[in-house]
Order: sequence, then structure tokens, then C-alpha cells
Amino acid sequence: MKIKNFKKGECICQEDSFGGEMYVILSGKAQVFKMIDGHRIDLAYEEEGDFFGEISLLINCPRTASVVAVEDTEVLVLSKTSFIDKIVSDPRFALTMATTMAKRLEEAHKVISKLEGARRSLELLYQTK
Repeated sequence: MKIKNFKKGECICQEDSFGGEMYVILSGKAQVFKMIDGHRIDLAYEEEGDFFGEISLLINCPRTASVVAVEDTEVLVLSKTSFIDKIVSDPRFALTMATTMAKRLEEAHKVISKLEGARRSLELLYQTK
């Protein structure tokens, strides 16, 4: 585990890059966003106690979003080894992570359901003409 500081406007992690660590915000605030068809889509703000980067850490895939500090921000950087040490020494951290990830998955499901409904509506609209 190590602590790292980011200045306002500094990129903490970049979408599509590979990273073997996750981050827990100790102080400050960061914004999570994706680039889709050249447009920036803001997804969330993360604050003290929030975490990000877990997907890349856990399943060894490219980062799914970018995160930029919106004010001076201090983060705890966890490698896979330090992540395992953290959940062994603090099982509540694992429960908090699992709960947060379940909430994020539920929100993603809602968005996908809305998009699927919109797609079906468009199909019906254009099939009747």
C-alpha cells in the first residue's frame, strides 16, 4: 500500500490503459468519466472513502473509465497483494466493496434496461411504417 497525491485536474487513471492497482480516496474529490464516440460522458464523483479501479485490479482488464482529480486528492493505492492484505486485515472493507459493486451493477442494469426499451420502441415505430 502506498499513498499518492494528485493535484486538481490531474489524471489518476486513464480509460483503456492497463493497471494493476485500485484506489481509495483518503481526501479530496475525483470525477469518473468515459469517452464515447468522441464525447465525454460524466459517470460519477468519488469522495473520501470511495474506491475505483477495482475492475482492472480484479480481472486484469483495461480500465473501463478515466478518473481525474477535481480538487487536490490523496489516494491509497492498492496493488493486488496489498488489496488481499487489506481484506484479510479488515473484512468490513471487503463487505463495503461488495455492496458498492452490487449497487453499481444494479445501476448499470437499469441503464441497460432503459436502452433496451428505447431500442424496442424504435423498432416498433419503424416497423409500423
